Amino acid sequence: MAISVKLQTLLDNFAGTLPQGKNSLAYQQLVQTFNDSPALLSKFNEYAERNEIKVFTGVTQQQGIGASFTPGKLSIDLPISASGGIIGDLTFLLGHEGVDFTRSARQIIMSKTERS
Repeated sequence: MAISVKLQTLLDNFAGTLPQGKNSLAYQQLVQTFNDSPALLSKFNEYAERNEIKVFTGVTQQQGIGASFTPGKLSIDLPISASGGIIGDLTFLLGHEGVDFTRSARQIIMSKTERS
């Protein structure tokens, strides 16, 4: 399975926020994680297609905090180390946040649909 066009756009946008772009360690780790995990890739391709995620962001890690999901932005915030890599087991972080943001994103999307 390949990275979908929509997910690739999210990854490209993430790379654009990093000092070394697609050459950055964080970007390469993220892409490699998707390439190494067909199940995770399949889910994130679906999330991107359904607009349940709109952005990946890199954040300076605060002690005790891994990745997080920001419902209002439909973003996954990834902890970036001083050396530019993502901190933690990325497969676990993405899998966990995928469950959280899918639940939140569906509630937000349903809420917006009901108001229309």
